Amino acid sequence: MGEDGRPFEGKSAHDEERGRAARGDPALDATAAAPSDTGARDPALDATAAAASDAGGDPALDATAAAASDTGSDPALDATAAAASDARDPALDATAAAASGARDPALDATVAAASDAGAAGAGALASGSGAPAALAPGAPLAPGTRVDRYIVQAPLGAGGMGEVYRARDPDLDREVAIKVMRAAPGGSSGTTGDQRRLVREAQAMAKVRHPNVVTVYDVGTVGDRVFVAMELVRGGTLEQWLRAEPRSWREICDAFAQAGRGLAAAHRAGLIHRDFKPHNVLVDTDGRFRVTDFGLARPATAPEPAAAPGARRASPVDVTLTATGALSGTPAYMAPEQHAGEPLDPRTDQFSFCAALYRALFGVLPFEGDTVPAIAEAVTAGRIRPPPRGARVPRWLARAVLRGLRRDPSERFASMDELLAVLDRHRRPRLRRWAPAIAAATVAGAAAVWWLGPGGPAPCAGARDRLRGVWDADARAAARAAFERAGGAAPAWRAIEAGLDRYAEAWVEAHTDACEATRVRGDQSEALLDLRMLCLERRRGELAALVDMVRNADAAMVQAAPAAVEKLSPPSACADRAALTASPPLPDDPKARAAIEAAEALVSQAAAAKAAGRYRQAVDVAARAVQAARATGWKPVEAEALFELGEAHDYAGSFRDAVDELTAAYAAAQASHLGRLAARAALALAWVEGMSQGRLDEGRRWLEIAEAGVEAAGRPDELYERALGYRAALLQEQGNAAGAIELQRELVDRRRPRRDTDPVSYGKTLHNLGNALYLHGDFAEAADAHRQARDVLSQALGPEHPLLGTVRNSLGSDYWRMGQLDDARREFEAALPILRAAFGDDHPVTADTFQNLSNVALDQGDVATARQYAQRALEVRERSLGPDSTAAGQAHLALGGVEIADGNAVAAEAHYTRALGIFEAALGADHPDVAYPLSGLSEAREARGDIAGALEATERALALRRTSGLRDPQLAGNLFRVARLRVRAGKPRAEAVALAREALAIYRAAPGNYAAQIAEIESWLAAAGAR
Repeated sequence: MGEDGRPFEGKSAHDEERGRAARGDPALDATAAAPSDTGARDPALDATAAAASDAGGDPALDATAAAASDTGSDPALDATAAAASDARDPALDATAAAASGARDPALDATVAAASDAGAAGAGALASGSGAPAALAPGAPLAPGTRVDRYIVQAPLGAGGMGEVYRARDPDLDREVAIKVMRAAPGGSSGTTGDQRRLVREAQAMAKVRHPNVVTVYDVGTVGDRVFVAMELVRGGTLEQWLRAEPRSWREICDAFAQAGRGLAAAHRAGLIHRDFKPHNVLVDTDGRFRVTDFGLARPATAPEPAAAPGARRASPVDVTLTATGALSGTPAYMAPEQHAGEPLDPRTDQFSFCAALYRALFGVLPFEGDTVPAIAEAVTAGRIRPPPRGARVPRWLARAVLRGLRRDPSERFASMDELLAVLDRHRRPRLRRWAPAIAAATVAGAAAVWWLGPGGPAPCAGARDRLRGVWDADARAAARAAFERAGGAAPAWRAIEAGLDRYAEAWVEAHTDACEATRVRGDQSEALLDLRMLCLERRRGELAALVDMVRNADAAMVQAAPAAVEKLSPPSACADRAALTASPPLPDDPKARAAIEAAEALVSQAAAAKAAGRYRQAVDVAARAVQAARATGWKPVEAEALFELGEAHDYAGSFRDAVDELTAAYAAAQASHLGRLAARAALALAWVEGMSQGRLDEGRRWLEIAEAGVEAAGRPDELYERALGYRAALLQEQGNAAGAIELQRELVDRRRPRRDTDPVSYGKTLHNLGNALYLHGDFAEAADAHRQARDVLSQALGPEHPLLGTVRNSLGSDYWRMGQLDDARREFEAALPILRAAFGDDHPVTADTFQNLSNVALDQGDVATARQYAQRALEVRERSLGPDSTAAGQAHLALGGVEIADGNAVAAEAHYTRALGIFEAALGADHPDVAYPLSGLSEAREARGDIAGALEATERALALRRTSGLRDPQLAGNLFRVARLRVRAGKPRAEAVALAREALAIYRAAPGNYAAQIAEIESWLAAAGAR
């Protein structure tokens, strides 16, 4: 095995004795530590063994979307499309005969954002046959028309901004909504600048991933239009929901609170919606409300264009009053600052939200007026119409709505979160303080029928406060400053920041849900709440420890941080009630609980150190955590501590210690009924036994145990995807490259929908797929996957991130194996400065690139340069990993190849003999990888005329290769060498011919281009009279 966990791969015509292109991978797990010859690495993200990253994800490719059936159109959607005008509000249409560009916003889905802005350009729109479609501006698309890769099935709606269609994504086998817009709202074809602006806004909105925001998958340009592919939501709009039947104020409050959470998520992403209204909120058949139609959204920092001269201001119902540089929004819901063309901020959306909520609660708009100027005058003057008599709305709720409608933004709520905390207060159990005279008193005005609710904050509104000082504005600024001081690139910081934002948001939602389950809904016991909160505190501790490391970042942390964010334990696991209730209860004694919390804090610190690649530190902290956990006597925390210690040992290369601790962790987790933790421990054991130590049978056994545990736990994404990656790695080691590739493709498909929210994991998965294809000999496909990985990771992390050095090394290896030596050299030379800057000249990762450049130079006939690079690789590996490391042995293999090419058979034999001694001492004399130095030794001996010695070495190599069970080109090369040498040694010709024919069959069946080898064997057989 190579130091990166991958079998050596050679390049010489048959024997391939020079060793594989170095593809060492520490940047893939972004660790500061070098991958030693013991194989230290990140088991989950070790792309060199084709393992998948352990980032969590979406179990279904479209989990949040209610996909349409494969049969005809959806009657519910078609009905609303056919009667879009019926869904409109007569109050809003007061004086307008018909709003220009009216359409059904439910079918308008959203112009939110894009997962990928890559699909673009003229010709992206084509008929189902693949021929470009010739469409007149505004012409509807026929079923079967292609919009990029999407196939139109049926129209859903149309309006002034474009058309919406139900379509199928054949790549992911799901139905989507496709909105095809003009490049500039309002009907004009627009300029290229307009298109870029809309695409940029869509890309920005794609960063918002929230249950209450419509998911957007893709964006591109189609001629002079922009298309957006998004989640197909079955149901209607909030507007239709309000009209369907009378709704209580509590139902309205809950519906708007969901929409408000979607708006708040957009605000946290730095966006302002600018056109919030009931038409732009969708509700699915399960009652989940989602904000949509971010077509007017802008970054919060972007200036608001002033109204253009002559901008249309005739009707309050213009769905969006917008032209280039014109007033934009829906006048009936627009804030004063929008009417005035002043700068906007998130409180602008709060005003629109409260205007819509006012109308939903009281049945009338908050501001009177039959024309846009009349409404604008009322809004800017702050003249709110009184609610109608008989409106039964709590006073506290009315006060909150009125505060959100104040003319001065500074007098509104500071944020949507603050407003939502007020709206949620009715959900907590309480004894009402009824107004003492409400039944008898007659009070003038609408307040006569309002009743009082208790004061005070909502019971579960403090989750975000728990992250104060952990991940807030100050922590963010400090972390960014430290990251930049340590040399981190802006794209890498953006990826880290987005990942930490997602994690913090997930934590807040999990914490709030845990609290509400007991304090509001009453469907959870206090004991279970305690367990969930302890679990969440552990996650908060991990987040705090990691952010602290970033705030004190050095160059190593800059490299480690993107992967470290991915490895944070998901808060969602703390909602596994079945697992939590099955575990032993927490002790009642406060001192005992404090001791458990202290042990959990150490576990969190160990996990963060491990995620950051500080493996020795992780071992030390985890060992202290185990000691502290055992002192508590509470088995679950002991199981967690043992697991962290076992994984830290594995990552640090102490495999026997890792097996001991992980086995103990598995037993403790089983005893504590912690199913997920037991599955994680079994997965880790599958890796360390099967991959780290090469005990494939043990690895398979533990993987089967782990897979059963993953299924029993409900197949959570994080565990299921890790299990897929491990299964792929084991299949690869067993020689089932095709099976490994199939699993890697499944992982790519699963992660593709998350490529915008988690591009690092997606890029790594592409890299892993490329590595699997490379090992299978599919070098052209491997190069395609590696190029995609390069592009994704470069955009996410910047072109100078160490991951890009690793990926470009892999891409160079693909080109090298295809004989594209100039391309290979270009990639290796591009990788070298990246890795030098990240790791220095004396790091094993840099040495890998030196060896790769040596291989290319040798194939180009530049022996002097090849010798220089190979010698440099040997010197670095001997200094950093030791002269007896297998990595140093690889460098000796490379130098042996250089000496053979230079005609120095004696010097070559010395290098191969040294490599043989290293491999036998490190791996054992019977390890299949010992075949590599034996093959080189055979070539050197043949070159100096020692045919008997050459035959002895190559026959031993062949015997070792046969033990692996692989029938690959390396075996074929070995077979043919034995055949040739047998003939030269005077052995029976029939046996040699049989071996040559076996080699020929393997080459013919192997993927890749082996025409030269096949031709050589056929010529030899013909000369032997045995063709």
